Amino acid sequence: MSLNERHFGGRLRWTSIAFADMAHLWGSCTFTSGAIRIAMRAAVLPEWVLNYLLVHELAHLEHSDHGPAFRELENRYPLSERARGYLMALDHTATDAMA
Repeated sequence: MSLNERHFGGRLRWTSIAFADMAHLWGSCTFTSGAIRIAMRAAVLPEWVLNYLLVHELAHLEHSDHGPAFRELENRYPLSERARGYLMALDHTATDAMA
């Protein structure tokens, strides 16, 4: 069962999902065109974290902001909070290494 079916009832539609060179973001969604991009550096992350990134960007197909309705969709993925913490720790480590 796909993430779309499991967490969004299969209703979402997009034009492309691809890895892209992104230095500061983990992902992006152009909801008007349905294009989703995930940072190339995310390819080495555990599958459950990559799934979270995809759910996050898929949720942007319905809500372009990060408001309560968006968070409700995002939090349908049961490991959302854990994945956010994992990514925050990676970003913190990268920031410390650059200082």
